[in-house]
Amino acid sequence: EVALQLDVATTTACKYLEEYLTISNDYDIHVWVSESMLTKVKRVCEELGSAPLNPIFESLDGRVSYEEIRIVIAHLNSQKKSNASLEQSHG
Repeated sequence: EVALQLDVATTTACKYLEEYLTISNDYDIHVWVSESMLTKVKRVCEELGSAPLNPIFESLDGRVSYEEIRIVIAHLNSQKKSNASLEQSHG
């Protein structure tokens, strides 16, 4: 839907979203992914790491798109940055 409004490919819109999520912590991830999807992808990333994406995709039996995986990874990276900043300011 966003890709259509921006008149760009879905992958391009997803890339824009990834960039936004990486630099911001002022959003609700559940606008883009469900809590259950977030939990599943997060669990697999904790086991396998966040790159490359194919093992994550395969571990989820192809039920989660590459775009959704990228969105969750960007969110997780944003959270890590935010937590690291908080720790530095309190440490």
